[in-house]
Amino acid sequence: EDDPPIFLDEVVPLAEIRESGHLGVELTLESRENGEKIVAAATRVLRKRQGSAPLYVRWHAEEPHRFRSRSIKVEPGDELLEELRTLLGQEHVRLVRT
Repeated sequence: EDDPPIFLDEVVPLAEIRESGHLGVELTLESRENGEKIVAAATRVLRKRQGSAPLYVRWHAEEPHRFRSRSIKVEPGDELLEELRTLLGQEHVRLVRT
């Protein structure tokens, strides 16, 4: 049997993927002690690293919800991810496809 052909619409080198607009940053937030202070600190970090990538917030309360920020877009670089992971925890910050 022959392998089926593969068709590509676009190719983006891995080195350029973060700047391509194909990735966003997703934060997962939960109700916890000092939650308001943590969100305020994360907002300051996000505003320092503005860019063109969308910011998504996944909120886990009784029902999980996912929101896209209208006012904040970020540059999804290593420095931003490291700062956010320090504040929110490693498992609460990730890159996602847009």
